[in-house]
Amino acid sequence: MKIVFLWLLACVTTLAEPSALVIEAEKAAIKTEGGPNAGGGWNLWSNGRVGQAIRCVAAGKFQVVVRAWGSVAGGVWPEMALLVDGLSVKTVSVSGGTRADYRFEADLKAGIHEIGVAFLNDALIGKEDRNLYLERFTILPPEGAASPTLIDDAGEWQAEMGKREEEIVAATRQAIERNRKSDAVVRVVDAAGKPVAGARISLTQTGHEFLFGCNIYGFAISAQALNAAYKERFAEMFNYATVGFYWRWYEEQRGKPNYEYTDKVVAWCVEHGVRMKGHPLLWGDEAGIPKWSNGQPPPADRQQRVKEILSDKHSWLPGGGMLRADMSPKPVYEELKKLIHQEWMTRTAGASNAGGQFSFRGFRGHYQVSVDVNGATVRKPFELGKGDRQELLISLGQ
Repeated sequence: MKIVFLWLLACVTTLAEPSALVIEAEKAAIKTEGGPNAGGGWNLWSNGRVGQAIRCVAAGKFQVVVRAWGSVAGGVWPEMALLVDGLSVKTVSVSGGTRADYRFEADLKAGIHEIGVAFLNDALIGKEDRNLYLERFTILPPEGAASPTLIDDAGEWQAEMGKREEEIVAATRQAIERNRKSDAVVRVVDAAGKPVAGARISLTQTGHEFLFGCNIYGFAISAQALNAAYKERFAEMFNYATVGFYWRWYEEQRGKPNYEYTDKVVAWCVEHGVRMKGHPLLWGDEAGIPKWSNGQPPPADRQQRVKEILSDKHSWLPGGGMLRADMSPKPVYEELKKLIHQEWMTRTAGASNAGGQFSFRGFRGHYQVSVDVNGATVRKPFELGKGDRQELLISLGQ
């Protein structure tokens, strides 16, 4: 009887414990970087992620246990984030060179999810190579709930991703309509202030209030033809640029920052109507540590750097992947260009009503308005901004 009782107790204890889904890193379906580690596991030697699609039968708070270890560089250990459907849930420092378990919690809805782990701060400093090593991650459901299962059918996962993408695109279109457009009316009157009906009105947007941009780090390409092509592509696409002054390369010799370079970039941006953001003033990464300093410079040096960059002389802050090596545009460049200069640009025309009004809803930004009455044309600029219905008054004969 005692043996039977103990056997029953063991069965009850086992059933009461939540079952777990164990995913070996080497066998995970999603591995964006890295390769097998000689001692077992997966070596994420560059910033990237390892993940797997799973299905949860019921919603709840799940435990995710990641077995990982790392290699240090510059006194800094790898940073690892738990990702759920591509979004970071929590970030931890993997501060050891031996295998250890790192525990996370994630609220998951019933359905399909991608659970993953990301490496965030890859670096090579001298002979030190910072890497993140993963053995496995274990997913435990809430007590009493069924264990999640793997999604083995690639088509099912792709269909789910397609559905989510459609939802994101639909929500994005709604947000664009709500946040980047405004209502306006053009009102046409004669010299006496009376409404003019039937006036032919056309509006052409000439610039965006919304900022489209990227970094302008290719500004000083040595080959003259490529440099000209790079600037041409940048100017026709963007109205915003991130100008870099990473301390490590910006001030290779102590006390001799390369202001001459950034002043040229700034002058070009001003000439082409490109708004700028400087990056970064100070940064704890290797790129933010000058070569002449052993670690972060002392506070006085950091304070002096900020003061100089933000001085009257250099306070110029008002606010890659799309080009081939020869600076010819890739298809993604052309698609973004269509969005910025066609789909997201307002061009409309019509006639004023009996009250002399022509109403429209357009993207916020700069406009050129043209009004034609009996062969006479009046042109006027118009700035459509955020707010309630805005009005442009055009008075003929003045």
